[in-house]
Amino acid sequence: MYSGTLYFEDGDPVEVRSFIVRDDEIAFDLTGGWGEHGMWTRGGIARQQGPEFHSDVAPSFQEGVEGYPCKIVFQTVRGGDVEGYWFEEGETRTFSGSLEEKP
Repeated sequence: MYSGTLYFEDGDPVEVRSFIVRDDEIAFDLTGGWGEHGMWTRGGIARQQGPEFHSDVAPSFQEGVEGYPCKIVFQTVRGGDVEGYWFEEGETRTFSGSLEEKP
């Protein structure tokens, strides 16, 4: 299991509480900032499709309130090094960084 902070291209943080890489899927729990809309939490399973891992389209949450449907794609996963995309409301925000492995 990995955790830590990734960053959107504009420097906003993506807090990763849990990132578990399995053979053909990734279980994840993220909190990302979305401009003036504050911090949104999104968790789930991203299943492998070719070299990438894609989540289903599902809502994010802010303090228990359902937000917009979004999709998370992990484009590159090498150990704790992660690159990906957060798709929401017609916008795509890329994120990347290194996570720490937890025992």
